[in-house]
Amino acid sequence: MAYMCRQAIGISQFREARIAVENVLRTTALPADAAMSSVDDMVSRIIAAPQSTPPAFNECIARIARTRQALLALRAQFHQLADHGLDADQP
Repeated sequence: MAYMCRQAIGISQFREARIAVENVLRTTALPADAAMSSVDDMVSRIIAAPQSTPPAFNECIARIARTRQALLALRAQFHQLADHGLDADQP
C-alpha cells in the first residue's frame, strides 16, 4: 500500500514503511540483511505487478493506518507466542 500511495505520502514515509516491514521481519529472528533482502524482493514484485490507479490521498492514509495496525497486531501476537512458548495452533 505504501508503494501505491508513495506520491500521496512522500518518499520519506515510503522509506519508513519499508523500515517498519524490515523490523517486523527482524522480530522473527530473521537477520537484518535477510530482512532487507526480503523487503527488496517484495518491492520488486510490487513494481513488476500491473498497477491500478492509486487511491485518493484520504484512502491512502486510511489503508496505510489499517496495514500498520495489522502489522502491530501480528508483532504482538508473535511476541506473545515467543514469550509463552505456545504453539501457533494453540488458542
